[in-house]
Amino acid sequence: MTIDGKVATILSDHEVAFNVGSDKGVRSGGIATVSRVVEIRDPDTRDKLGEVLVPKMRFKITIVEPLMSVGQSYESVSREPQDPFSTVLGRNPRVLRRVTEIPAKEDWSTVYLRRGDPVSIESVPPAPPDEEAAPPTEDVEQGGEAPEGQVGG
Repeated sequence: MTIDGKVATILSDHEVAFNVGSDKGVRSGGIATVSRVVEIRDPDTRDKLGEVLVPKMRFKITIVEPLMSVGQSYESVSREPQDPFSTVLGRNPRVLRRVTEIPAKEDWSTVYLRRGDPVSIESVPPAPPDEEAAPPTEDVEQGGEAPEGQVGG
């Protein structure tokens, strides 16, 4: 199930709050993708043709309240160049990516996010309830004959 919302605020370099929570179906462990809206215009007439969402970063939902949720940086999906040394040094690019509300601070290790950026949250399905294994019931014939009019089995 996909839940649409928006970035409510940037909490830290690695945490973002969203304006949707458990009342909309968000669950801990879900993956939130923050995108930017790109307006597409005709190059000749400048008429608006539409908009597309371009993913910037993903967050794993760690805190869920009825009206809001919080995600921790999970991976970058933007098309900016990655840290050139991360592969050589064996570093995980997920850890290097931070978020900022200041456009001038965006670089290979930081993704610029704004309050109001659209977010789509893929909510994890609820865990199945724990069912105690009931002992199997068997119709065991205790010997003897079936009552009159019934066929024994």
